[in-house]
Amino acid sequence: MSKIIFSSDSACDIPQSLIEQHNIYIVNFSITMGGELYTDRVSINPQMIYDYAATHKDLPKTSAVNTEEHIAHFKAIREKEGNCPIIHITIGDGFSLTYKAAVEAVKEFENIYLIDSATLSSGIALLLLKGIDLAKEGKNATEIYEILSKDAKGGLVQASFVLESLNYLYKGGRCSALKLLGANLLKIRPTIGVVEGKMKPVDKMKGKPAEVVKRYIQKLKEEYGDRIDLTRAFVTNSLSDPDYEKEPLAMVKELFGFKEIHHQIAGCTITTHCGKNTLGVLFMLKE
Repeated sequence: MSKIIFSSDSACDIPQSLIEQHNIYIVNFSITMGGELYTDRVSINPQMIYDYAATHKDLPKTSAVNTEEHIAHFKAIREKEGNCPIIHITIGDGFSLTYKAAVEAVKEFENIYLIDSATLSSGIALLLLKGIDLAKEGKNATEIYEILSKDAKGGLVQASFVLESLNYLYKGGRCSALKLLGANLLKIRPTIGVVEGKMKPVDKMKGKPAEVVKRYIQKLKEEYGDRIDLTRAFVTNSLSDPDYEKEPLAMVKELFGFKEIHHQIAGCTITTHCGKNTLGVLFMLKE
């Protein structure tokens, strides 16, 4: 099997243990908070974002990984790994300018395969891990690129999240004060899903957060059924109240029968937009 390097940006929400196990390279988003510039995964953590949001009317701002940062990232890989193929999977073009910046960066190199994931968070991680599986099966970089690109464009990554509230979307200018008031008064917990490369509301459920999360998981099973690829899933949640993820994890294990289930706390890029007690179950679908 020829060596293939897998790479992504810090929006991919993949556990550090898997990054180390599979030698995945990560280029980091930048986050501006209180006039200071921070590096995702390095100098800022989700708790810092919560603390800032609790005392300010605005939220930290995420900055796309620019072309120069991508070039430096790819140069560092080349210096360490040589000229072996690199498969780089970005956050979806519909969520960030990062993909467009990467398009410009790869013009400076050969043998880099760039994929617009058309998704975010651990949905990107699912594509990375599938690519690694394909490499282990003996597929070359071109074959892996074609398969993963088709999966991404075909909407085979199921990525959705239940939000405890719309507060962060409101502070970030993504929802009106009227919608925020209505949701809070009616105790509506929205479900946001990735549809055709963009985040869209896909459901609204009333009730206590823990009960809504249970119904959300059950609905996923009912909606996708036999279409679910049982290779692996992610249960990904923002930094939450103690034990928030334990029951959903147990429910996913019991209900679906995935061969692998990974739990991940969302990084700052995702936390900035969704807020506390957000939880998603992410998996691949069969063609």
